Parts: sequence; structure tokens; C-alpha cells
Amino acid sequence: MWKPFAAIAFVAVLLAGSACVLMHCVSPATGDATLAGASRDAAEPASGAARGNYDAAMSGVCRFSCATREPYREADLAAQPGAKSGDLTRCPVSGEVFRVDDKHPRVVLAGRDYVFCCDDCVTRFRADPAHYVSL
Repeated sequence: MWKPFAAIAFVAVLLAGSACVLMHCVSPATGDATLAGASRDAAEPASGAARGNYDAAMSGVCRFSCATREPYREADLAAQPGAKSGDLTRCPVSGEVFRVDDKHPRVVLAGRDYVFCCDDCVTRFRADPAHYVSL
């Protein structure tokens, strides 16, 4: 008699946890409790700096396909623009952390080099770069 209720409760907890990860309630790598799209700092970012306006739809996709599985600390991430091959950095569109290499797509905007976790993020960035970086 209790088994159907236990199964429903298990699925509900699983779905709630998945939604929290997709919305970046808690970063699995760092334990940060910053919501997707929320700014860590109220000040306007420097010219060219990523705004932190991450695309929740891309975060969900890229979390499972592009994001690094290695542990990291926020302090160890290279800032965008300017991440070099071998650096860990955060994609300006999805917000996912990945290790930069020659295979990752790049976009030069206003003389600044941005690296993305995937081509889909580049497409979204090109559609509205001012949403993702301070120009």
C-alpha cells in the first residue's frame, strides 16, 4: 500500500533536485547558492566583462554536455575575456565551467576574445552580446 506513495515521493524529490541543479540553486562543484542570472555583485561589470546573465536553457543543456567534472574553486577560474588554453573558465552564455582548449569556439568582440563551451552558446551570444557582456 505504501509503495506507490514512496515511489511518487522519490520522483518528486528527484525532480526538485534536478530543477535546482538546472537553475543553479547550488553549484555542484562549489556549493555556491547563486541563482542563474543573479549577479554576485551589484556593481556594473568592467567593460567587456561577463555580466552573469546566464541563459537557463543553455545551462541545462551544457551542464550535461560541456561542463567540467573536475572540482574547482571560483578563485581559480580565468576571467572572460582573456581565458587561455588550459584555463578553467565560465561560459558567458551558459555559465558552465569548462577547460579551454583549441576545440572550443571563440568570438572576438570589440577586440576582446571570448571562449564558449559550445557552438549553441556562440549562436545565442551573437544574437545579443550586450545581454551577456558589458560593452
